[in-house]
Amino acid sequence: MSTDPVFHWARIAAPGKNFAALGKLIEETTLPALERQGGRRWALANGLFGLWNHEVILLTTWPGGAKPDEYLSGELPVGAAVMESYEFVATARPTDTSPLSKQGVYVHRLFGVDAANVERFVELSEEAWRTFETASEYQSELQGLFRQVDHPETGGLMLLVTWYDRLESWERSRTPPPEAAANFRERALITTRSVAYATRLLGTNPAVRGMGAG
Repeated sequence: MSTDPVFHWARIAAPGKNFAALGKLIEETTLPALERQGGRRWALANGLFGLWNHEVILLTTWPGGAKPDEYLSGELPVGAAVMESYEFVATARPTDTSPLSKQGVYVHRLFGVDAANVERFVELSEEAWRTFETASEYQSELQGLFRQVDHPETGGLMLLVTWYDRLESWERSRTPPPEAAANFRERALITTRSVAYATRLLGTNPAVRGMGAG
């Protein structure tokens, strides 16, 4: 059994509640209950695009061998449901489980990557980051690149979480430095599908308190 921390990513919806109400309930009831089971918040976020206004993304960390899907399903607010969820382990980043805290925009991208191509996907990403993160036209920082715990031979998913100081930086980063662009083009050749969610952190962490919906 792996001892690597598990990063559990879940998209949660509660029809009839907006993201602020849902996030408040998750903070007040769900997260304390998960903590008693060994789970810790990495990110709780609402969508700027890609999510309905009654949805949030909750990303928690767990010790290897835990059952986050089971624990989360039993501790959701009344009327809330998990729309999709995945268990990931970190690859190149992060190197610890400290929660996200910087103000700004966090883009979550899910990539379809077959198991045989995971290692190459990570290599290409790391190489691209050398110039992507140091570009002067925008501000960005890669927060995490993950593969599924039991990554399927075909149809598996990888998760990339990237911080930008503002949405304009994300838009400008669509034209990265040539060296990064070359690596991203090669990476696209081993990607079967992808989807992106732009988010802002929710919660009472002092670092993010008072942030609006964007």
